[in-house]
Amino acid sequence: MGTLTDNTGSYTINIPQNSTYELIVSCIGYKSHSQIFSAEGGKQIINVRLSVNLIILNEVTVRSREKNWLNNYSQFVKMFLGETVNSQTCKIRNPGDLHLYIDSDMETLKGFSFKPLNIENRALGYNIIYDLTDFSYN
Repeated sequence: MGTLTDNTGSYTINIPQNSTYELIVSCIGYKSHSQIFSAEGGKQIINVRLSVNLIILNEVTVRSREKNWLNNYSQFVKMFLGETVNSQTCKIRNPGDLHLYIDSDMETLKGFSFKPLNIENRALGYNIIYDLTDFSYN
């Protein structure tokens, strides 16, 4: 289940049954927050305050999109989504948000995304929103 906040940060989410759940709150530019709670049929107020997520960069190099991006993306999909029958029906809906590159050692594929990835699994009928903060494959 998921929901979005309004302009004031307020949200409402309807839980279908009594149980224990994990509430995960995320926003670009802030650290994600996770909290376990029990739903017992009544209205609950859960206030969450997110901390700013500062990204400190050592240096910035401006360059055009790497000419090997498609090869890197193919490798990323194979390693990230897998090579099963079900994974073949998965699709990353916003691949342009991925930053993929080969590390200077020329052996490690690295990547990240400032925006959450929207992954569709057509075989199993669900979508996933995934915060990819760091990916590395050697």
